[in-house]
Amino acid sequence: MLKRISQAIRFTWYRTCARLYLSWRTYVTILLVMVMAVILAQGIKGIYLDTTAPGEELKSRLALTAKVTDERLTGWVYKNSTRISVSMSKDIVGYSMNTKHPLLMLALVSAESEFTPTAVSVAGAKGLTQVMWKIWGPDLIKAGIAKEERDLFDPSISIRAGEYVLVKCLTASGGDVTKALERYLGGKDGFYTKKILSRLADMYVLVQP
Repeated sequence: MLKRISQAIRFTWYRTCARLYLSWRTYVTILLVMVMAVILAQGIKGIYLDTTAPGEELKSRLALTAKVTDERLTGWVYKNSTRISVSMSKDIVGYSMNTKHPLLMLALVSAESEFTPTAVSVAGAKGLTQVMWKIWGPDLIKAGIAKEERDLFDPSISIRAGEYVLVKCLTASGGDVTKALERYLGGKDGFYTKKILSRLADMYVLVQP
């Protein structure tokens, strides 16, 4: 009889401990989820703030030297491309950092051409930023960015042209990045916008101190 009582007590004790253990694990899991949610929210906020910052201001805000920022981004560009050299990767980063939206520009180029300066789409879009000359040519000529369509194969000119179009799209969208990207593409494409925003997030994390 005493043996059975002892066994019952042990069973109850073990079950209580197990419940407490599971509860402890549950509380820790909930806490971690809450912490990650806060971090993610702050990260997203930072991403959208930084898309509006000029290149030099972005570097200063992130408390990194220009050299460190450029090296990290150059490595990211090279890793996410298949047809360009490290030198070209560095040049693309340099041209992008001179734009008003450096990280957003790099993310856009990544999705549009995979950093291939000679890329041509079936619709006729050309260069790193896949600008349609038949649509934007007159504006680019008037703005002094390009003189003829083949200029879009020049990485520097292509990024300046892409920035010109992107700024127009952002202005027309009231600063809404997702809507601006849809305007840039010429239609809604959830995969396209998610791809760019995902790569934007990657770079934002990459250049943190």
